Amino acid sequence: MYCSIGTISLFLVKSANFVYGVEIVEAAIQNAIENAKINNIENVKFFVGKAEEIITGEYENGNIRDIDVIVVDPLRKSLDKLAIDTMLKLLPKRIVYVSCN
Repeated sequence: MYCSIGTISLFLVKSANFVYGVEIVEAAIQNAIENAKINNIENVKFFVGKAEEIITGEYENGNIRDIDVIVVDPLRKSLDKLAIDTMLKLLPKRIVYVSCN
């Protein structure tokens, strides 16, 4: 979540079956998609929107299941409560929190 241009997401695809990236800045997602194409990476999907809304919607629609690891790199304001609640519903084995502090 909060994937920006996909740097961490695209690094993680090497050791994952599939990676989802979420970012509110549309231009960043377009760059992430382009970076995936340049590097011939197909096991990734990027979403534009608020992370808490995207993951909640995808979870409720049954599109996101069997998550082993969630990596979040949020803005300084930290994570939204809805995002935290949804992450916990996904029952990941690990949550990695990247902080700029």
